[in-house]
Amino acid sequence: MIDEEQLVDLYEAGDALAGGDSSAMQRLLPHMKNRESYSDIPVLFYVAENVKTLDFLAENDVDFFQKNSLGGGSLLHRTALESDDSVFAWVLGWYKTHNLIDVPDDAGVTTLSALLKLGPIERASQLIDAGASVGSVANNGLTPARQAVFHMGEEAQAIEGLKILLAHGLTVGADEAVYLADAARSIERPVLAHWIEDCFQEVIR
Repeated sequence: MIDEEQLVDLYEAGDALAGGDSSAMQRLLPHMKNRESYSDIPVLFYVAENVKTLDFLAENDVDFFQKNSLGGGSLLHRTALESDDSVFAWVLGWYKTHNLIDVPDDAGVTTLSALLKLGPIERASQLIDAGASVGSVANNGLTPARQAVFHMGEEAQAIEGLKILLAHGLTVGADEAVYLADAARSIERPVLAHWIEDCFQEVIR
């Protein structure tokens, strides 16, 4: 149970550790080892914000495979979408070593699939190179390719996501190509729809 003093630690332990003071992080260690949460978010998630902290936690045998109680997203999901490059790369390396790259959230969405809809597209290549599947299927039937079509950014980012998947071995049949193009039109992305049809014209015919 996080007490009032440790609630402050959640937000200050990382900076304190960076400055050479590990006392706050030491106080939080038992909670992280017990996989405890605060406001349904693992204590680990609050402090896993820089490589120095991650190294410290690894040296103290913290398990980085923990999930958010709200949706079941892992630390890899979180860092892929929200953290800086160095933290993402560190966590990705840990998940790769432990063969956990494709562990999905409660909706069956893998980190790659979530990233292709919500995150910085350029990280998709790193995930796939680390072993992420380009063909995962979420509980609602969404695949990484379908997620890419619905990327929250611009059409150009959606196209870039699909290009990355294709460059890493994704194959698309006629029915799926038509689905992707129709999905793009349904959200008023005509440039994306046209690009999909041009890209897969041989299989659509």
